[in-house]
Amino acid sequence: MSAYLVLKANGHPDSDFVSYLTRKETGSTVKLGLKLAAAVGPSLLTDGEFRSLVMNTRKEMKREKQEKEQKQREPQMEAARAPKNRRKVGPVTVTMEKDAQKKGEEMITQAESS
Repeated sequence: MSAYLVLKANGHPDSDFVSYLTRKETGSTVKLGLKLAAAVGPSLLTDGEFRSLVMNTRKEMKREKQEKEQKQREPQMEAARAPKNRRKVGPVTVTMEKDAQKKGEEMITQAESS
């Protein structure tokens, strides 16, 4: 319990706590898992409402994870679909001309010659 509180206080996600338990506290985690399975197993086999609650919760967690991943992918997909000469820089979308570098070099050359 103290490890969970320390990790949460330092801003770590729950997955870090699971990683900690599986790497550092393997024996305790296995014992806890076996006790949990002994308590939950018969209920999963006999109680239909409990089984549907567990399965629906699992489906909901999976759906939320997929939505989160999709939100993370959206900016990457937008960048891939955008024309190569358009870039979003902060709140501003910048469109570069195809020969912008050549034009810039020409302007510098003209400025140097005058």
